[in-house]
Amino acid sequence: MSNTIAASPTVVILEESKYTPVSDATFESSSILDEAMALRQIEGFKLTGGNPHEIIDLLTQLSLHYVKEGKFDKALLSLKDACKLAEITYGQEHSVVAEIMVEMAFINFSQRRFESARTYLEPAIAIYEKNFGLISDQVAFAFHKLAKVYQASGQMQMAEKYCQKALSIYEKTSCPDDEQINAARNDLIKIRQSQ
Repeated sequence: MSNTIAASPTVVILEESKYTPVSDATFESSSILDEAMALRQIEGFKLTGGNPHEIIDLLTQLSLHYVKEGKFDKALLSLKDACKLAEITYGQEHSVVAEIMVEMAFINFSQRRFESARTYLEPAIAIYEKNFGLISDQVAFAFHKLAKVYQASGQMQMAEKYCQKALSIYEKTSCPDDEQINAARNDLIKIRQSQ
């Protein structure tokens, strides 16, 4: 059984140990069935040299399933595989890579792994800046999330810095009563009050 996925012109190797084979037994839980079906679909793509875009999508969907089930480490593994495949398929500085990094940051943030969350957000910001420019909603969004990470870890000066950057960009890219602008304003007020 081959563990490779053809990704023109490169070949991707996904670690077999991360995906357990599923038997045809009856499942008691629909969540287990959903997981099994997704894993089978990924295995089918791997065996047939499936479209890497579809595999990336399946891996990100599987990570969302794992998050819903509270299996955060499995979700991260699924996203790491998706990120590796996206880097090979699109290049290391593609916006899809940044989007996956932001998702990995969210999971780490939810588990209070703030340093890990930062290690995914910071390169995602650089990728967004390269792809969309310094003034874009994507950059503002990532700065705002980075501010939330710093705020949660008690680093209020850094939180204020990044929240201010996010707000400044949002004010240039969005309408004045936009939900993101209001959220950034409210967060900036909370950060300043806590100092």
